[in-house]
Amino acid sequence: GKDAWVLKGKLLKTTAVPYIENGRAYVAARDLALLLGVGEGDLLAQVHPVYREGTPYVPVRDVAAAFGCGVEWNAGASCVVILNFAEVCIGVPLVW
Repeated sequence: GKDAWVLKGKLLKTTAVPYIENGRAYVAARDLALLLGVGEGDLLAQVHPVYREGTPYVPVRDVAAAFGCGVEWNAGASCVVILNFAEVCIGVPLVW
């Protein structure tokens, strides 16, 4: 994975490298909470994390569903896209 994602055309550095396991994309809870504008604790209350080297990671699809968003895989860009998150991150690709 890469330690960056794209938000509204801007490349942002993440604190931990996202990864894909068994067809599911995982992102550090802290990074996704910042992106969505929620507290990390609020996010972790909604979705069961997986710990890797002490860092809580959450499955992107589960978080998106918990916050009423959809998720798509963009094969051309090799990225996950979170759809329709209110006005904060419509069509935000997470770049791997």
